[in-house]
Amino acid sequence: LTQVYPIARGVAPLIVTAVSIAVLGVEMSNMELSAISLIGAGIISLTLVRRADGQRNGKAAALAVATGCFIASYSLVDGLGARLAGTSLGFYAWQAIGNGIVMSIYVAIRSTGTFGLIWSGGKKLFFVGGGASFVAYATVTWAFTQAPIALVTALRETSIVFALLIGVFFLKERLDLMKVASTMTTLVGAILLRFAKH
Repeated sequence: LTQVYPIARGVAPLIVTAVSIAVLGVEMSNMELSAISLIGAGIISLTLVRRADGQRNGKAAALAVATGCFIASYSLVDGLGARLAGTSLGFYAWQAIGNGIVMSIYVAIRSTGTFGLIWSGGKKLFFVGGGASFVAYATVTWAFTQAPIALVTALRETSIVFALLIGVFFLKERLDLMKVASTMTTLVGAILLRFAKH
């Protein structure tokens, strides 16, 4: 987790930034570019933090980079889609309905008992978790219409800092100097984004 997740999340804003500048013609200030670079570097540097018995895994790292490409792709598609639609909530709501229909058909075919399990023992998780997920990404989609997609993506990936804090305080993972340095680098990038003009 400490190798794969930070790579996937750290690579995404860097890819979105590169595509935004090279393909979409987005102009960004030096401070914005520095902030995004700091966030990406801070997140990716978390891969250096691992348990003493952890193993480097080249294949896992390559797959994590591929995952980062997918994250960057859906961020760009959702950002541009919300802008073209003229309504971020409408865009994401229809997208969620479409995804729900497709996934329901898939689950009905592949795992016939799943819907019964959800209804009998997972209603709370289904509605609370699903509702929270919808609100969270609807907010991200709205943000894509208010600021450059690269900036929103970079700021969104700072959520890995919260994952680190949860690991330390709730899962009792060890906090060391490298984790603190990585976290501070990411937070400095987020602070720079706050003061960057776009």
